[in-house]
Parts: sequence; C-alpha cells; structure tokens
Amino acid sequence: MAKKCNVIAVLIILWYLPAFSQENTTSYKYRARQIPLQQIIHDLENITGLYFAYSPERIPLTKKITCNVATNQLTTLLDEVLKKNGIQWENLNGQIVLTGTIEPIKERKIVVSGIITDSTSGVYIPGAILTTESGKELAYSNSYGYFSLQIPIETKRLLVSCVGYKTQLLQINPFSTELLQIKLHPLVIEMGIIEVKAPLKEENKIGNEVNINPSIWGMGGHNDIIQVLNSVPGFHLFGDGSTRFFVRGGESNQNMILIDETPIYNPSHLFGFFNALAPEAISEVKAWKGDAPARYGGGLASIIDVHVREGNMYKNIISGNLGPYASSLTIEGPILKEKMSFLISGRRSNMEWLKPSNYTPASFNFYFFDLNLKLNTILNTRNRLYFTFYSGEDNISQLTESSVKTYGMKWNNLTGNIRWNYIPTHKIFLNTTLARSKYNYFLFLDSRHDSYWRSSIEGVHLKSDLTWFLNSDNTLRAGISLENLIADPGNIHQSEIDSSNYTKSFPSYRSLSCQPYFEHQTALLDKKLVINYGFRIPIWSDYGPFYLHYYNPDYEPFYTDTIEKNQIYYTHLGFEPRIHISFHLRPQWKLMLNYSRTLQFFQSLSNSISPFSTIENWVPAGPNISPQIADLYSLGSENHFLQNTYSLFIEAYLKLAHNQIDYEEHANLLYNAYQEGELRFGKAKAYGIEIWLKKNSGKLLGWLGYTYSRVSRETKDINNNQSYYPYYDRPHQLQIRLAYHLSPRFNFNAAWYYMTGGRTTVPSAFYDYNNLIIPIYNEKNNMRLPDYHRLDIAAEFRLSRQGSRFRQILSLSIYNIYNRNNPFLVSFNKIMDDNGNFVVPANFDQKQTIIPTQLSVAGIIPSINYKFSF
Repeated sequence: MAKKCNVIAVLIILWYLPAFSQENTTSYKYRARQIPLQQIIHDLENITGLYFAYSPERIPLTKKITCNVATNQLTTLLDEVLKKNGIQWENLNGQIVLTGTIEPIKERKIVVSGIITDSTSGVYIPGAILTTESGKELAYSNSYGYFSLQIPIETKRLLVSCVGYKTQLLQINPFSTELLQIKLHPLVIEMGIIEVKAPLKEENKIGNEVNINPSIWGMGGHNDIIQVLNSVPGFHLFGDGSTRFFVRGGESNQNMILIDETPIYNPSHLFGFFNALAPEAISEVKAWKGDAPARYGGGLASIIDVHVREGNMYKNIISGNLGPYASSLTIEGPILKEKMSFLISGRRSNMEWLKPSNYTPASFNFYFFDLNLKLNTILNTRNRLYFTFYSGEDNISQLTESSVKTYGMKWNNLTGNIRWNYIPTHKIFLNTTLARSKYNYFLFLDSRHDSYWRSSIEGVHLKSDLTWFLNSDNTLRAGISLENLIADPGNIHQSEIDSSNYTKSFPSYRSLSCQPYFEHQTALLDKKLVINYGFRIPIWSDYGPFYLHYYNPDYEPFYTDTIEKNQIYYTHLGFEPRIHISFHLRPQWKLMLNYSRTLQFFQSLSNSISPFSTIENWVPAGPNISPQIADLYSLGSENHFLQNTYSLFIEAYLKLAHNQIDYEEHANLLYNAYQEGELRFGKAKAYGIEIWLKKNSGKLLGWLGYTYSRVSRETKDINNNQSYYPYYDRPHQLQIRLAYHLSPRFNFNAAWYYMTGGRTTVPSAFYDYNNLIIPIYNEKNNMRLPDYHRLDIAAEFRLSRQGSRFRQILSLSIYNIYNRNNPFLVSFNKIMDDNGNFVVPANFDQKQTIIPTQLSVAGIIPSINYKFSF
C-alpha cells in the first residue's frame, strides 16, 4: 500500500512540475509610456495568460502608466507595473485581483533654519547657498544672513558656500530644534578685483536684479557705486561730473535710492563728481531696472537698495583712504564681544587747494563731508537690533556782508533708523524699521545775516516685512509701509535785520501713504520653473493746511481753496501687479519674462539740463499732479558657458509711461506760488535691448555691455503737440570694464565708456534786429551733441607683505586719460573778440557774428591714493 502511495505522489509532482517551474522559465518583457491602466491590464492578461479581476469604482482605469520591465518573475513584473504605480494586487488561485490603490507614504521632513555669519567679523552673509552633497541647490540666505528650508529626515549633511568664502560641510541633527549658527571662513585674498556676484542658479533672484561689488574704483581713487552701476547695460550717466543717471527711458528723479531701507533724496557730493554713498561703509548693493519685486515701490525707473556694513564683532579695525580730493577713515569693533558692535565711517573733501584762481577770496567755501554710524546688538538667537545714522553735506559759497557779492548753495541729507529682526519660528522672519529722513537745499542771500532760500523734505517711515518660508519650493512675503512726508517748496528765510522786508510765504505739502504688499515665490518642476508674483496697493493722501489752486485750460489760476489743518483734500488708491517667470531650459541656461506696474507719487521739479545738483523742489501727487505710472515688459535670457567662465545676459524691454512731467518754455519753478501751472503732462515710450557678456574667472576679469535704446515723449502743448526725444535719448551705449590680476601684489584696471550724444535744442534760423542776432526755435531737442566717450585706468600695488596685520595699498588712477572734452551744452550767445576769446556781445553799434560754443565739465583727472587698515 505504501509503495502505491509513493507512485501516486511522484505522478502528482510530475504533473504539477511545469506549473511550478513556469515562473522561472517564462521571460516577461513589457514597456509602456503614458498608457491608461485599462489598456495595461489588457496587455498583462495577454502576456501572462492570467485573468485580472477588479472593481472599476476602486481602480483608476484612466491613470496613465509608464514602465519598462524585463524579468522572468511574474511577481516582479506585476510589482514593477502595478505596485510601483500605486495599484495593490493579489494572486488568488491563479487569478490576479486588483484590490485598490496604495496610499502613498508621506516623506518625513524636518525644518532647518539658521543664520550665516563671517567667522572673522561676525557680520551677516547675504546670498550664501545651501546645497545637498550632490550639488542640488536648496536655499539662499537673505540680506540678514537668515535661511529656512525643509529637507528629508534622512539627510545627514549639507554644503554651505558663498563667493569669497570656503565651502563648509554642515552636519544635520534631525532631532535638534535650535537655530543654527553657521560661521563661514573667508578665503585669503589680499587684493580685491572686479566682481559682480552671480551664482549659477539664482532662484532667489527676482527680476533683473543686479548685485554690485562696492569695491570697484571710481573717480579720484575712491570706490564709486554710481560709476559701476552706469557700466551695467540699462543704466547710463548724464555725463562727466554728475551722479544723475537714467534707467530704461526714465527721468533721473525716478530713481529711488535707499540706505538701510531709508530714502536718500540727493545722492551727490561736489555737484556730482562724488556720490554720497561712502563705499567704506557699504556691504551690499542691489539694483532693479524698473522690475523690482512687490516689496519695493516709489521709484518708476529703478530701485537702488544699499545696506550699510555691520561692525566687526571680534576685534577693532581701523582703515582709511588718503587722497588729493577726499580722504576717509573707518573705525569698527565690538562693544560687547559677539553681542554688540559699532562702525563709524567718515569722509571729507580736501580740495581747498583747487580754488578756481589766485583771486578767489578767502570767504570762498568749497567742501563736502559724510558720516555713517551703525550699531548692531544681538539680544538673543531670535532677536537683533540695528541703529543706522547717516549725515552728508555740501557747501559751495562765498560769504560776505553784501548780498550783491554773496552767492552759493548748500545741501544736506540726514537719516536715522532703528531696525528689529525677529525670528518667531523656524519658518518665519520678521523685519521692522522705523526711520526719519530730512533733506535741505539752501541758496544763500546773505549768509552772514542768516538770510537764504530753502526747500526741504522731512519724512517719517514705518515699515514691517514678514517672510514665511512655507517649504523649500514656496516663500511668502507680506508687509506694509507707512509714511508721513512734509515738503517745503521753497521759502525765503530772513535774518532779524532784514525781517522788515516783506516776503511771500508758501505752505508746505503734507502727505500720508499706506502701501501694503504681498509676494509669493514658487519653484516648480524640480526648480526648473520659478515664478514670483505679487502686488502693492498704494494709498496716497494729501492733507492741510494748504492753499489749493485751481487752473483753467490755459493753465491760469482762477480759484484758491484754503485747506484747514489735518483736512484731507486728495486721495488716490493704486494697484501695482508684478510677476517674474524664469525657466531653466538647461542647468546653465534660463529664460526670463517680466511684467511690472509702478506708481510714483513723489517727485522733484527741475527744468535744468545741467549735470550738476540743480535747484529743485519736491512735490507730491495731488489734484493738479496725477501719479506717474509705468508698465514695463521684458524678455531675457541668461546663459553660462565654458565651465561658467563666461556669462551672457540678453534682455529686451518695452516701457509705457503715463502722466510724465514736462515744463512750459522758460518755466519759473523758483519761489513761485503757482508752479503747478508751469507743468505739462504727457506720455512716454521706451524700448531697447541689453547685452551683457562677463568673464568670471581667471587672471583677466571684467565685462562688456552694449545697449540699444530709444525713448520718446508726447506732451500736450510741448513741441506743437508732436512727439519729441528727451535729452537722455542715447541709442547706443557701450561699456567695457577689465581687471587684470598680474600678481598677488599688483592689479591693473581699465574702463571705457561710449554713448551717443544727448539731445539738445538749437536754433533753426536767425534774424537781424537792430544789430541783434535773434535765434528762431521751431522744434524741441532737434540736434544731438557730440558722442560721449572716455577711458579710465587704475593700478593698485600692495606695499605690505602677505599676511601682515598692517595692510597698505598704493593706488594710481586717471580719469579720462586721453583728456576728452565731452560737451553737455551748446550755446549761441557769444562772439569772438580781437584776442580770440569767446565773449557775450556788449556793443551793438555794428552787426556781429554769433559763434556756437560748447561747454564741457572735466578733462583728465589724475589721483594717487594711500589705503591702509590694521
């Protein structure tokens, strides 16, 4: 009986052996790309010969599946095709049953946040990059060194890097809730070179943001922020001896300059040969060409955001720059080590030796100065306080007892703010600023008796910004800005001796503004697509006391309304949408698309074409002056190639502006109660293309920039109501900046600028009237001035040995080395006398020939400077 059972068992095994061995002998190959699940099931039935059972209510039959499987295991085939795509299955007696979908396992993540500082000074490092060990970028530190990001809990290490610092490996403790304090060690670089900081991928960079290194030299051997900005495509200077600049078809008074978030209304020293932004006190400069994110407002053409340096938290440092035109001294150090620090930076001109002639009287004053002070205090890891103070003044005058021989002017800026950084949670960063600013412009009448004309601006500003790092792909920003501005349009102030003389008095403009904003930056498609969108809602009001004048269609005043104290007589509600889209076609190539609308409510009035700081007064939008509006569209490309040695930026733009201010011919804007009747309003159109090629590594660094741009205006009752080109319409601009690092001790720099000449108005004909030559004008800005160009060079030699605590540098610079006379004005009011001199005619007994003359500002200007620090 037992023998019979053994035979039966062997037969059963032989019968089922093919079935058991089938899974090991059958080869399965299946490939699908975006095929619906219902078709996948049908294909699997044909391949396996098995029947698939399921409930259509529990299985997503329309779900598209992509797979590529080659195996001899049935289980592997079904897992790769079904289970990996979220479909659960079971084998019940040779029938495959699809039981439902698999709930995806949510990846556990942790939040890592912290502050990145310089290990040698304790100052915050903005723009530091946090990446995975494989190089995937995760986050950037903000302007205060803070970052926040989400990473998988399994992440053990991150890399932290920044231009000019050693890369640091950061160990991650997934169970720690402390705010990280990361200290980066600077690379040992003895001498600075031209550098525009630009990481390969900048998800945190919004619009056409330009980050500028403040160590690039300018005129007179001093580093100059405005000079380097004007070598960037899209920006261009008025000309020699001027800090006035124009951006993408905008007026010079449409640029907003902020120092630690407080506006500066006149950034010039010595009429514009120097700028008021002392480079020794600056840590970071960001600029936008009209496409700033929603958190910025008030500047129709550009925003220049300047951050003042923090003092060293660990040691005292004294540095200076001694030169023939101006000298500076900076002192910084800890008050409480690692808790509180200070920085004081002062600069003063020393050009008394440059008085115009030997006959210049001793009472002639000719100087400027500025002073920067910054204190910062670390209260704890989540709270930090800053105090920033700035004062700057220019004085160019001759003071005597006689008002006939007294002339001159003075202007000064004064700002102060207190700022609080607060980190309530790992994902939220709060920055609140309270600021006070004041600007005065004086024309001396009899300064010894304290009589003068003055215009001024006073402002109180309160701003609060909240940043919420929602996750690694989404950042939300929201905030509000409140302002109270008082602008004196210009009044005469008399001494007690002259107070018996009657003078008119004009009331000040008083304005309030409330400007909330919202921003959202999101990264999609594994950060290939980055979108930043947002909006501002400015609310602007003017209030009394004030005399409000009404004008008829001929711009003549016909009624004056008396506005009582604190009475609001004008309110405007605006809306400013902004959006920036960037898409990475490749890791080294991205496309950018921008749209922004900006409103400007506060502007200066000046009809002068002088390159110097001119007589101007500031007025707000109101019943007679509508807010200026600009819509900017741009499309660009950013490409890095040859292992990031070179970068190429190309961007085209179109700007449409409305309510643009122009002036009646021979407008009187000085001491005029009805100055608003001198204004005319129209529209402007600007377009162009900007090309910027940069070399980022090697001994030879620098860039080449080219801009083709046009701007035209159309204003009622100006130029016979025909469109015309403003002074700053300069179609072609070319800028070249080079720095050659010859050795650890020697650097050589050169910069060449070229611009098409500016527009000017010249007579179209003359006629003789009793020996007077009378010009006839029939078109505004009907001629171009000669093209502008100049070459600047500079060389620096380090006197101290490498590693020496006492560092010394000797620099030589030459502004306009080939002594080009670039005219900014052509006049037709002079004749040539018998000695060959050009003079204004005084004898009209006989007919005289008018000779056109042109006026230039500066020729060659050499400078030698001694720089030190210890």
